Amino acid sequence: MPVYNAGEYIQRSVESILSQTMRDFEFIILDDCSSDSSGSIIGDFRDQRIRYVQNERNIGVARTLNKGLSIARGRYIARMDADDFSQPDRFARQFTYMEKHQDIAILGSWVWRFDEKKKFLLRFPTGSDTVHAYILFGNPLAHPTVMMRREALRKAALQYDPDCLAAQDFDLWSRCQECCSMDNIPAPLLGWRHNHSGMTSSRLSQSNAVSMKILTKMLEKLDVAVDGQRLKFHREVGNGSGVGTLEELGGVEEWLEYLLAVNQRKEVFVQQGLLRAAAFVWYRVCLNSSGIGLKVVQKYLRSSLRRWYRPGKEEVCYFLVNAVLKLNRKPTGNVSSLQ
Repeated sequence: MPVYNAGEYIQRSVESILSQTMRDFEFIILDDCSSDSSGSIIGDFRDQRIRYVQNERNIGVARTLNKGLSIARGRYIARMDADDFSQPDRFARQFTYMEKHQDIAILGSWVWRFDEKKKFLLRFPTGSDTVHAYILFGNPLAHPTVMMRREALRKAALQYDPDCLAAQDFDLWSRCQECCSMDNIPAPLLGWRHNHSGMTSSRLSQSNAVSMKILTKMLEKLDVAVDGQRLKFHREVGNGSGVGTLEELGGVEEWLEYLLAVNQRKEVFVQQGLLRAAAFVWYRVCLNSSGIGLKVVQKYLRSSLRRWYRPGKEEVCYFLVNAVLKLNRKPTGNVSSLQ
């Protein structure tokens, strides 16, 4: 757990780890020169499993995480952020899964995204082939949920890029894709706190730049050349951003089908994995385009993509209610058609 000025939330975060039903672990807390009460709060805990490490100077999150990887002694390394909290059975469920699936090197989960007023379930793609293919569209893992197989990282010499100032996790997963299998448990094992202040404009710009670079690399693997406008379109599609017209929605569907057709020839990703990833994206775009009305539901149902992703009952109800009420969720902005 890297910590920097997390005094407001760290008490609950630490308690959620110490209260895990699986008791046998070391808890490495790395304080990157916090100037608030974080250090004193951590110091109040009297638990021999805690290894409290203070950096001599502020070195940033990527270098701090690499420091944690280098000193960890366990067979598995679980990530956690200082303002989130893990469900009591998180470690036990991830450990059991990875013991049964020795091919999986990195395992995440779904999360409860929450703030002071509400929470909602945030799903991530499941199935190793789907998770790998989803990197064509965006980040397939929630960083604070992952458990990693230490030996797999060591053999592949994988660590966080210290020069990457944002989206360090997405960058790492894009490199892990070449040599490590990844998956998600389809259950929320972590509470992910929503930061009302959001990213600073500089951090947001850095994160977007890193993501754009990764997406460009993934598209290049398919020999799909994109200019700035098309890359922006592709990123917004991957984000599940809503559109305002059926024509624009048709443009999204055509783009996803085009990528599937190219991959069918190139065989860069496992085709069924990419089908499931594209279907997952297609559902999110349709859901976030509910402002169009019930016609968006008809458009979704008529698409061949829908058979590759089966939403839960509550997702279906949510989609229908939003379409009836014509509610646009707009998670990251609108997608523009490039026909």
